Amino acid sequence: MVRKCVSPLKALVYSTIHRRLRRREYRRDWIAQIQAAARGHGVRYAGFVYFLRNNQILLNRKILSELAKTEPATSSSLLTWCARTTKVIDLRNKVENSD
Repeated sequence: MVRKCVSPLKALVYSTIHRRLRRREYRRDWIAQIQAAARGHGVRYAGFVYFLRNNQILLNRKILSELAKTEPATSSSLLTWCARTTKVIDLRNKVENSD
């Protein structure tokens, strides 16, 4: 009798754990896809995400990953804009730090 009660509880525990693991794996894959697209434009992933947040572009990682796969022109324009803007900021920082 005890065994009948324990088995469904274990199944619930394992299903919860695996649901979380599956979400973690999806997020890791999305980040890898965004990172690959960003590196193609000479931008780091962290810098790209920072750039998006500072410019109030509210796209999550799933959408950015889909853009990189299905809409290369759109993701390319975002990454080019980011690369141009961050290079200008880097140049300003170098000039300010050299004084």
